[in-house]
Amino acid sequence: IAIIAILIALLLPAVQQAREAARRSQCKNNLKQMGLALHNYHDTYTTFPIGSQSPIYAANWRASILPFLDQAPLYNKLTQTPSNGNGYDTSNGWTGGGGYGTANAILNNALVTVYKCPSSVTNAFEVGTANGTSPGQSTGSVTGEVGMTMDYVGVGGAYAAVAPFNTGAILNTNYGTMGQNGLLQIGKSLKMRDCTDGSSNTMIIGEDSGLIAGVDYRKNLSGGWSGHRGAAVGGGTGYGGGGVITILYSPNPQTKPAFTGAGFNNGPFTSFHEGGIHGLLADGAVRFVSDNINLTTLLQLGVMNDGQVIGEF
Repeated sequence: IAIIAILIALLLPAVQQAREAARRSQCKNNLKQMGLALHNYHDTYTTFPIGSQSPIYAANWRASILPFLDQAPLYNKLTQTPSNGNGYDTSNGWTGGGGYGTANAILNNALVTVYKCPSSVTNAFEVGTANGTSPGQSTGSVTGEVGMTMDYVGVGGAYAAVAPFNTGAILNTNYGTMGQNGLLQIGKSLKMRDCTDGSSNTMIIGEDSGLIAGVDYRKNLSGGWSGHRGAAVGGGTGYGGGGVITILYSPNPQTKPAFTGAGFNNGPFTSFHEGGIHGLLADGAVRFVSDNINLTTLLQLGVMNDGQVIGEF
Protein backbone atom coordinates (compact mmCIF):
# COMPACT_ATOMS: atom_id res chain seq x y z
CA ILE A 1 0.00 0.00 0.00
CA ALA A 2 2.82 2.36 0.89
CA ILE A 3 4.49 1.70 -2.46
CA ILE A 4 1.23 2.38 -4.29
CA ALA A 5 0.80 5.63 -2.36
CA ILE A 6 4.32 6.71 -3.31
CA LEU A 7 3.69 5.89 -6.97
CA ILE A 8 0.46 7.88 -6.93
CA ALA A 9 2.24 10.80 -5.29
CA LEU A 10 4.87 10.69 -8.02
CA LEU A 11 2.54 10.19 -10.96
CA LEU A 12 -0.38 12.46 -10.02
CA PRO A 13 1.47 15.76 -10.57
CA ALA A 14 2.65 14.52 -13.96
CA VAL A 15 -0.89 13.54 -14.93
CA GLN A 16 -2.22 16.90 -13.77
CA GLN A 17 0.46 18.73 -15.73
CA ALA A 18 -0.34 16.71 -18.85
CA ARG A 19 -4.03 17.52 -18.51
CA GLU A 20 -3.33 21.22 -18.06
CA ALA A 21 -1.02 21.17 -21.07
CA ALA A 22 -3.88 19.71 -23.13
CA ARG A 23 -6.32 22.31 -21.80
CA ARG A 24 -3.83 25.08 -22.50
CA SER A 25 -3.40 23.79 -26.04
CA GLN A 26 -7.19 23.82 -26.54
CA CYS A 27 -7.39 27.38 -25.22
CA LYS A 28 -4.73 28.38 -27.73
CA ASN A 29 -6.68 26.61 -30.47
CA ASN A 30 -9.84 28.50 -29.49
CA LEU A 31 -8.06 31.76 -30.14
CA LYS A 32 -6.67 30.48 -33.42
CA GLN A 33 -10.22 29.69 -34.53
CA MET A 34 -11.32 33.20 -33.57
CA GLY A 35 -8.39 34.64 -35.47
CA LEU A 36 -9.30 32.66 -38.58
CA ALA A 37 -12.93 33.74 -38.21
CA LEU A 38 -11.92 37.40 -37.94
CA HIS A 39 -9.76 37.13 -41.06
CA ASN A 40 -12.54 35.37 -42.99
CA TYR A 41 -14.93 38.11 -41.87
CA HIS A 42 -12.44 40.70 -43.11
CA ASP A 43 -12.06 38.87 -46.43
CA THR A 44 -15.84 38.83 -46.85
CA TYR A 45 -16.67 42.39 -45.75
CA THR A 46 -13.25 44.08 -46.24
CA THR A 47 -13.31 45.14 -42.60
CA PHE A 48 -13.17 43.68 -39.12
CA PRO A 49 -16.47 43.55 -37.20
CA ILE A 50 -17.45 46.39 -34.93
CA GLY A 51 -16.01 45.58 -31.53
CA SER A 52 -19.17 46.62 -29.71
CA GLN A 53 -22.06 48.96 -30.37
CA SER A 54 -23.57 51.77 -28.36
CA PRO A 55 -25.98 53.25 -27.45
CA ILE A 56 -27.98 50.57 -29.29
CA TYR A 57 -27.96 47.02 -27.96
CA ALA A 58 -26.61 45.57 -31.17
CA ALA A 59 -24.17 42.75 -31.85
CA ASN A 60 -20.62 42.81 -30.64
CA TRP A 61 -17.82 40.97 -32.43
CA ARG A 62 -18.65 37.62 -30.82
CA ALA A 63 -22.05 37.46 -32.49
CA SER A 64 -20.81 38.92 -35.77
CA ILE A 65 -18.26 36.17 -36.45
CA LEU A 66 -20.55 33.24 -35.59
CA PRO A 67 -20.98 32.21 -39.27
CA PHE A 68 -17.21 31.87 -39.53
CA LEU A 69 -17.05 29.63 -36.44
CA ASP A 70 -19.31 26.93 -37.90
CA GLN A 71 -22.23 28.55 -36.08
CA ALA A 72 -24.22 29.67 -39.13
CA PRO A 73 -27.41 27.87 -37.96
CA LEU A 74 -27.38 29.87 -34.71
CA TYR A 75 -26.53 33.11 -36.49
CA ASN A 76 -29.27 32.60 -39.06
CA LYS A 77 -31.88 32.40 -36.30
CA LEU A 78 -31.03 35.88 -35.07
CA THR A 79 -33.31 38.76 -35.89
CA GLN A 80 -31.25 41.62 -37.28
CA THR A 81 -33.85 44.32 -36.61
CA PRO A 82 -36.24 43.47 -33.76
CA SER A 83 -39.43 45.48 -33.45
CA ASN A 84 -37.86 47.88 -30.96
CA GLY A 85 -35.05 48.66 -33.40
CA ASN A 86 -32.22 47.71 -31.08
CA GLY A 87 -30.42 45.24 -33.32
CA TYR A 88 -29.26 42.10 -31.53
CA ASP A 89 -31.29 43.00 -28.49
CA THR A 90 -30.51 40.50 -25.76
CA SER A 91 -29.95 42.96 -22.95
CA ASN A 92 -32.73 42.80 -20.38
CA GLY A 93 -34.54 40.70 -22.96
CA TRP A 94 -33.58 37.56 -21.09
CA THR A 95 -36.75 38.04 -19.06
CA GLY A 96 -38.38 40.72 -21.17
CA GLY A 97 -37.74 43.25 -18.43
CA GLY A 98 -36.58 46.82 -18.73
CA GLY A 99 -38.68 47.50 -21.80
CA TYR A 100 -36.43 45.48 -24.10
CA GLY A 101 -37.58 42.76 -26.45
CA THR A 102 -36.76 39.07 -26.59
CA ALA A 103 -36.29 38.72 -30.34
CA ASN A 104 -32.87 37.13 -29.93
CA ALA A 105 -33.39 35.35 -26.66
CA ILE A 106 -32.03 32.21 -28.31
CA LEU A 107 -28.59 33.56 -27.43
CA ASN A 108 -29.41 33.43 -23.72
CA ASN A 109 -28.84 29.70 -23.45
CA ALA A 110 -26.46 29.26 -26.38
CA LEU A 111 -23.16 27.61 -25.47
CA VAL A 112 -20.47 28.30 -28.05
CA THR A 113 -17.55 26.30 -26.72
CA VAL A 114 -14.89 28.20 -28.64
CA TYR A 115 -15.55 31.10 -26.26
CA LYS A 116 -14.79 28.97 -23.18
CA CYS A 117 -11.30 28.16 -21.91
CA PRO A 118 -11.19 24.52 -20.71
CA SER A 119 -8.87 25.48 -17.85
CA SER A 120 -11.41 27.87 -16.36
CA VAL A 121 -13.45 26.61 -13.42
CA THR A 122 -15.94 29.48 -13.63
CA ASN A 123 -19.54 28.66 -14.51
CA ALA A 124 -20.42 28.45 -18.20
CA PHE A 125 -23.69 30.24 -17.45
CA GLU A 126 -24.68 32.66 -14.73
CA VAL A 127 -28.02 33.98 -13.51
CA GLY A 128 -28.36 37.68 -12.83
CA THR A 129 -29.38 39.19 -9.52
CA ALA A 130 -31.33 42.34 -8.76
CA ASN A 131 -29.42 45.46 -9.78
CA GLY A 132 -26.34 43.44 -10.54
CA THR A 133 -25.34 42.96 -6.92
CA SER A 134 -23.12 39.99 -7.77
CA PRO A 135 -19.48 40.75 -8.63
CA GLY A 136 -18.94 41.56 -12.26
CA GLN A 137 -22.59 42.33 -12.97
CA SER A 138 -23.39 45.95 -13.56
CA THR A 139 -26.49 47.78 -12.44
CA GLY A 140 -28.15 46.89 -15.74
CA SER A 141 -28.41 43.22 -14.84
CA VAL A 142 -31.87 41.83 -14.28
CA THR A 143 -33.06 39.27 -11.75
CA GLY A 144 -33.25 35.89 -13.46
CA GLU A 145 -31.23 37.05 -16.44
CA VAL A 146 -29.29 34.11 -17.89
CA GLY A 147 -26.17 34.43 -19.96
CA MET A 148 -23.06 32.59 -21.06
CA THR A 149 -19.89 33.77 -19.38
CA MET A 150 -17.27 34.63 -22.00
CA ASP A 151 -13.58 33.82 -21.52
CA TYR A 152 -12.13 36.00 -24.27
CA VAL A 153 -12.44 39.76 -24.83
CA GLY A 154 -11.74 42.04 -27.76
CA VAL A 155 -9.11 44.74 -27.42
CA GLY A 156 -10.56 48.19 -27.97
CA GLY A 157 -7.23 49.81 -27.23
CA ALA A 158 -4.96 50.70 -24.34
CA TYR A 159 -4.74 53.69 -22.04
CA ALA A 160 -2.20 55.48 -19.90
CA ALA A 161 -2.20 59.15 -18.89
CA VAL A 162 0.64 59.92 -21.31
CA ALA A 163 0.97 60.18 -25.07
CA PRO A 164 0.34 58.29 -27.26
CA PHE A 165 -1.95 56.14 -25.12
CA ASN A 166 -4.28 58.97 -24.09
CA THR A 167 -5.03 60.12 -27.65
CA GLY A 168 -8.76 60.17 -28.29
CA ALA A 169 -9.61 58.23 -25.13
CA ILE A 170 -13.09 58.58 -23.66
CA LEU A 171 -12.77 59.12 -19.92
CA ASN A 172 -15.35 58.46 -17.23
CA THR A 173 -14.57 58.47 -13.52
CA ASN A 174 -17.46 56.12 -12.76
CA TYR A 175 -16.90 53.34 -15.28
CA GLY A 176 -13.34 53.61 -16.50
CA THR A 177 -11.65 54.54 -19.74
CA MET A 178 -12.49 53.46 -23.27
CA GLY A 179 -9.59 53.71 -25.69
CA GLN A 180 -10.02 54.56 -29.36
CA ASN A 181 -6.78 53.04 -30.58
CA GLY A 182 -7.42 49.28 -30.84
CA LEU A 183 -8.79 47.08 -33.61
CA LEU A 184 -12.11 46.16 -31.94
CA GLN A 185 -13.51 49.51 -30.88
CA ILE A 186 -16.99 50.63 -29.89
CA GLY A 187 -19.02 51.83 -32.85
CA LYS A 188 -16.25 51.46 -35.43
CA SER A 189 -15.38 48.84 -38.01
CA LEU A 190 -11.69 48.99 -38.85
CA LYS A 191 -9.63 47.57 -41.67
CA MET A 192 -6.31 45.78 -41.58
CA ARG A 193 -4.73 48.82 -43.21
CA ASP A 194 -5.62 50.82 -40.08
CA CYS A 195 -3.17 48.64 -38.17
CA THR A 196 -0.10 50.66 -39.11
CA ASP A 197 1.99 49.11 -36.33
CA GLY A 198 1.73 45.79 -38.14
CA SER A 199 -0.57 42.87 -37.49
CA SER A 200 2.17 40.93 -35.69
CA ASN A 201 2.57 43.79 -33.20
CA THR A 202 -1.09 44.32 -32.31
CA MET A 203 -3.29 42.24 -30.02
CA ILE A 204 -6.91 41.91 -31.10
CA ILE A 205 -8.30 39.42 -28.52
CA GLY A 206 -7.10 38.53 -25.03
CA GLU A 207 -8.00 35.89 -22.47
CA ASP A 208 -10.26 36.84 -19.57
CA SER A 209 -11.17 33.49 -18.05
CA GLY A 210 -9.96 33.72 -14.47
CA LEU A 211 -10.57 35.23 -11.07
CA ILE A 212 -9.04 38.09 -9.12
CA ALA A 213 -8.46 37.20 -5.48
CA GLY A 214 -11.04 34.43 -5.89
CA VAL A 215 -13.76 36.68 -7.35
CA ASP A 216 -15.12 36.82 -10.91
CA TYR A 217 -15.05 40.48 -11.93
CA ARG A 218 -15.75 39.99 -15.62
CA LYS A 219 -18.35 41.76 -17.73
CA ASN A 220 -22.00 41.59 -16.84
CA LEU A 221 -24.13 39.00 -18.59
CA SER A 222 -25.86 41.47 -20.88
CA GLY A 223 -22.57 42.22 -22.58
CA GLY A 224 -21.85 38.69 -23.73
CA TRP A 225 -23.27 39.05 -27.20
CA SER A 226 -24.48 42.62 -27.47
CA GLY A 227 -23.23 46.14 -27.00
CA HIS A 228 -24.86 46.53 -23.62
CA ARG A 229 -22.81 46.50 -20.49
CA GLY A 230 -25.17 48.28 -18.16
CA ALA A 231 -22.62 51.04 -17.68
CA ALA A 232 -22.23 53.94 -20.07
CA VAL A 233 -18.86 55.47 -20.79
CA GLY A 234 -18.17 59.07 -21.59
CA GLY A 235 -20.30 61.12 -19.22
CA GLY A 236 -23.64 60.94 -20.97
CA THR A 237 -22.37 60.21 -24.47
CA GLY A 238 -24.05 56.82 -24.36
CA TYR A 239 -20.84 54.88 -24.86
CA GLY A 240 -21.13 51.45 -23.35
CA GLY A 241 -19.47 48.32 -24.61
CA GLY A 242 -19.87 44.62 -24.10
CA GLY A 243 -17.16 42.20 -25.15
CA VAL A 244 -14.25 44.64 -25.36
CA ILE A 245 -11.80 46.14 -22.89
CA THR A 246 -9.22 48.89 -22.85
CA ILE A 247 -5.91 47.65 -21.46
CA LEU A 248 -4.87 49.47 -18.32
CA TYR A 249 -3.46 46.81 -15.97
CA SER A 250 -1.06 43.87 -16.03
CA PRO A 251 -2.52 40.35 -16.40
CA ASN A 252 -3.67 38.27 -13.44
CA PRO A 253 -3.26 40.78 -10.60
CA GLN A 254 -3.23 39.28 -7.11
CA THR A 255 -5.54 41.98 -5.77
CA LYS A 256 -8.39 43.86 -7.43
CA PRO A 257 -7.07 46.92 -9.29
CA ALA A 258 -8.65 50.28 -8.64
CA PHE A 259 -11.02 50.14 -11.60
CA THR A 260 -14.28 51.93 -11.02
CA GLY A 261 -17.90 50.94 -11.40
CA ALA A 262 -19.50 47.50 -11.44
CA GLY A 263 -19.55 47.59 -15.23
CA PHE A 264 -15.90 48.53 -15.52
CA ASN A 265 -14.16 48.86 -18.87
CA ASN A 266 -10.60 48.23 -17.75
CA GLY A 267 -10.72 44.80 -16.17
CA PRO A 268 -7.37 43.05 -16.56
CA PHE A 269 -6.74 39.92 -18.59
CA THR A 270 -7.07 36.84 -16.38
CA SER A 271 -6.70 33.08 -16.67
CA PHE A 272 -6.23 29.84 -14.74
CA HIS A 273 -3.03 29.11 -16.64
CA GLU A 274 0.12 29.24 -14.58
CA GLY A 275 2.11 32.39 -15.25
CA GLY A 276 0.09 34.26 -17.84
CA ILE A 277 -2.69 34.50 -20.41
CA HIS A 278 -3.10 33.79 -24.12
CA GLY A 279 -3.40 36.65 -26.58
CA LEU A 280 -4.40 36.63 -30.25
CA LEU A 281 -2.42 38.95 -32.50
CA ALA A 282 -3.99 40.51 -35.56
CA ASP A 283 -1.94 38.29 -37.86
CA GLY A 284 -3.63 35.21 -36.38
CA ALA A 285 -0.73 34.14 -34.17
CA VAL A 286 -1.42 33.21 -30.55
CA ARG A 287 1.16 34.19 -27.96
CA PHE A 288 1.43 33.37 -24.27
CA VAL A 289 1.70 36.68 -22.43
CA SER A 290 3.48 36.50 -19.08
CA ASP A 291 1.98 37.98 -15.94
CA ASN A 292 5.33 39.77 -15.61
CA ILE A 293 5.23 41.44 -19.01
CA ASN A 294 6.39 45.05 -18.94
CA LEU A 295 3.18 47.07 -18.72
CA THR A 296 4.31 49.52 -21.39
CA THR A 297 4.88 46.61 -23.76
CA LEU A 298 1.38 45.29 -23.04
CA LEU A 299 -0.11 48.73 -23.66
CA GLN A 300 1.76 48.97 -26.95
CA LEU A 301 0.35 45.59 -27.98
CA GLY A 302 -3.15 46.98 -27.46
CA VAL A 303 -2.59 49.96 -29.76
CA MET A 304 -2.71 49.57 -33.53
CA ASN A 305 -1.09 52.83 -34.62
CA ASP A 306 1.30 54.32 -32.05
CA GLY A 307 4.42 53.71 -34.11
CA GLN A 308 6.27 52.27 -31.13
CA VAL A 309 8.69 49.37 -31.29
CA ILE A 310 7.39 46.41 -29.29
CA GLY A 311 9.82 44.99 -26.76
CA GLU A 312 10.36 41.31 -26.07
CA PHE A 313 7.45 39.49 -24.45
